[in-house]
Amino acid sequence: MKAHQLLYTSCRRGRLGTNDGLQVYSFDRGFPIDDIGSLQPTLSYRMPNLPSGVSISDEVISDLPRSFAYRKVHEGLCDISLTTYLGKDYMGPTGRFGNFLAHHMVLEALDAYPAEFFASEGFRSSMGFDEVNLETKPPYLDDVELGAGHIISMDTVSMFLREQERLDVLKRMAACLLAKPRDGKRILINDSGPNIIKWIAALHYVLPLRCAENVSFISYLYNPMESTWDIVGIVEEGTLFPPTQPEYVLFDLINGSVPSVSTDTEFSDFLELAFSVSPDSLHNFHAFLDKGYPSYRVADDGMYGALAVYQMSIGIFDPNSLNQALDFLSSHGSEEQNQDYLLKVLEQSSAPDLIGDAGSRNTVLGFLDSLATSADGLLDLCLAAEKKLLTHSGGDQATSILWQHFYSRMLEQYPAESLVVYRRFVELGGPRGQQALTLFSLFLQNPACGSPRSQFDGIIGILRSTTEYPPYVNAYFKHATDPAERMHLLEFIMAHNVAFGEAETLVCEAVSTYAYTGMTDADSERILRIWDWAYGCGLDTKKCGRLWGLVTGIFLNEARSADELLSASKWILGTGDKLGMGGVPVDDAFAKWTIPHILDRADTPQCLRQVIYESGFKLNQTFVSIVLKYTFSHYTQEKWLKVARYVCSLRSRRFDSAFLDACKRLSDKRLSLIDATVHSDHMTDWQFVTWWERIYEEIQGSGFRGLKNRLRKRFDGSHDSWRGGRG
Repeated sequence: MKAHQLLYTSCRRGRLGTNDGLQVYSFDRGFPIDDIGSLQPTLSYRMPNLPSGVSISDEVISDLPRSFAYRKVHEGLCDISLTTYLGKDYMGPTGRFGNFLAHHMVLEALDAYPAEFFASEGFRSSMGFDEVNLETKPPYLDDVELGAGHIISMDTVSMFLREQERLDVLKRMAACLLAKPRDGKRILINDSGPNIIKWIAALHYVLPLRCAENVSFISYLYNPMESTWDIVGIVEEGTLFPPTQPEYVLFDLINGSVPSVSTDTEFSDFLELAFSVSPDSLHNFHAFLDKGYPSYRVADDGMYGALAVYQMSIGIFDPNSLNQALDFLSSHGSEEQNQDYLLKVLEQSSAPDLIGDAGSRNTVLGFLDSLATSADGLLDLCLAAEKKLLTHSGGDQATSILWQHFYSRMLEQYPAESLVVYRRFVELGGPRGQQALTLFSLFLQNPACGSPRSQFDGIIGILRSTTEYPPYVNAYFKHATDPAERMHLLEFIMAHNVAFGEAETLVCEAVSTYAYTGMTDADSERILRIWDWAYGCGLDTKKCGRLWGLVTGIFLNEARSADELLSASKWILGTGDKLGMGGVPVDDAFAKWTIPHILDRADTPQCLRQVIYESGFKLNQTFVSIVLKYTFSHYTQEKWLKVARYVCSLRSRRFDSAFLDACKRLSDKRLSLIDATVHSDHMTDWQFVTWWERIYEEIQGSGFRGLKNRLRKRFDGSHDSWRGGRG
C-alpha cells in the first residue's frame, strides 16, 4: 500500500530547520507538508523510569517498549507510526540521552487494519551516524510501499483469544469501546508488550474497517492521562500507573483486574462465535455493513443494532434487539432498507405479540411513522404491514391496533391530506369503505382537520355511487352541529333523495331558524321546497317542528285574492286532516303574521269566516285581539263592516264584548257614520242591524260618552234613544 513517510529524530540538520536537535529529519517529495503539525502527538517519547540501581545501556534500551500508534488525521489521511527509543542523540557516544526515532507512514486510505502493519519491514527503528550528521539538508525520502507485518492477522489474534479465557475479556473491552462515544471513557490495557498489540488488533477486528479507522490507538505511553488515543497500552513499572482520572477504563491483565461490564448481548455471543469457531461470520457481517450501510463509520452502540439488522438478513430475529435495530436503521438505513426490515419483522410469528405489547408496539409503530413522509406513504406502509400480520395467529387484533394508530397519525400529522386517503380507500373498495367512513367520522370531530362541511363535500365528491351516501350522511349529521351545516346537509339529502332516518329531526332544526315574520321570498321558496320533499318522502310532518306552520302561513299570505285565499284554506283543511296535523298552529306569532293578510284579501264576511274556519284558527281572546287591533289600526269603513259582520256571525258574547271594547275607542263622528251606513246599506240584514243596535246602545251608554248623553237628555229633552227621533 503506497504511503508517504516522515522521519523525526535528533540530527544536525533537518529538512525544515537550520538548528540541530530533535526535528523532522526528512520526508518524501509528495508528503502533505501542511499536515505535519497534526502529527505532533506522536512526535515525542518518554521511556519508563529505570529501577533503582539500573543504568542505561544498549541492552536496557533494546528492552524498552516501542510505541506503535495509529490515528486518523482527517478525512482522507491516516497516520501509522513506530517510535523507538535510541538513547543518545546524533553525536553518538558523546551525545545526550533522550533521543528517539519516530517513523510515520501517512496513507490516504487503508486497505487493511492498522495493527496488521505492526512489525512491517517498512518501518525503521534506527538511524546511521552519517545520516544524522549531514552538514546539509537531508535528501528527500523515497516513495514507499507499506506492507503488512507477520505478527498480526485474524488467525493469530483468534488463537490468542482462545487462550486463558481472553474471549470474555475481549467482550468486555468491546462493550467499553462501543460505549466510548457515549461515556467518553478510553480503554487502558496493561499486559506484556507482545500481547498489547494483539488486544488492540482484536478490538479493531471487531469492527468493519471503515469504523476501525476512526478508533485510534498507541501501544505504549508513559503518561496515559495525557492521552488523546481511544486505546492505550501501558507498562506497569516506571510509568504513571495506575491513572487517577475517571475518564479511563483499565484492563489490568498483569494483575488480573478486569472491569465488571455486562456482556449479556447478542453482539457478545456473536464475537465469541466469530473468534472461536467462524471468522467468516465476522467477515460477512462487515461486508454486509460495507455494502448496505456506508454511512455507518463510527464505533458506537449502533453496532448492536447493526448486528440485529444483519442477522435478520440471514433469517435470525431477536425481539430483544428490535429497539437497537430500529435505532440503527433510523440513522443509517435507506427508505427501501428500512421498509424491508420492518416488513421482515412483521413476517415473524411473534409480530402480533410485538404489536400487542405496549412497549414494543410504540417502537414498531413509531418506526413505521418515521418511514412515511405523506399520508399516502403511511397508508401504503400500513397496507403492507396488514398483509404480513394477517398471516399469523392473532393477526386480526394486531391489525386493528395498526389501523387505530393510522387514524391517530392521520389526525395528528396529516389532517390536510384526508381526501388523498379517502380516495385510496374508495378505490380499493371492500372493507376499505368502512375504514374511509371511520376516518371520516374522526376527522369530523377534529377542528384541525377543517370544517365538517369541507370534509363532507370532499368525501361525497369521491364516492362512486349514491348508494354509498347514507353512512356518510349519518356521520355528518352526528358531528355537524352548526345550523348552516345542518341546512347544507338537508339540501344535500333533498337534492339526492337520500334515505335518512333522522330526516324529521333535520327538517325540524332547519325550519326552527325561521320566524313567522320577516321571511324573504328566498326563505319562502326554501320552506316550500323542504315541504314538497318532506311530503313526497312521506315524512312524519308532526315531527318536523315549525314546517307545517310556515307552509300554511306562506299559502295564506301569498294568496292574491279571495278565491286564492279560499283555495289555500281548503288545502290546509284537507292536507291537515290527511296528515293528522289539524289546522294552523295555535301560536300568537302565527296569527299576527297571517290574520292581517286574511283580513285584507277576504272580500266578504262569509269568505272571512270560511277561511278562518277551514284554516283551523282558534277563536280565542288572542285571536280576537289581533283581528280587532289590525281592523282599528288600519281603519276603513269597508274593512270595519266586514269584520263587524264576521263577529256578529260568531254569536259569541266573548267576541261581542271584545268588539264592543274596541268600538268604544272610535270617535263620535266615526260611530255616527258607521251607524248611518249600517241602517242605509244593510237594512235587509235584520240580524246584523239588530246586533249592531245593541252594540251601539251599549257604546253610547258607557263611560264618559254615556254620562255626556244622559246630561244631554236631561237638558235638551231628548228621547230615550241616542239616535233621537229614529229610535
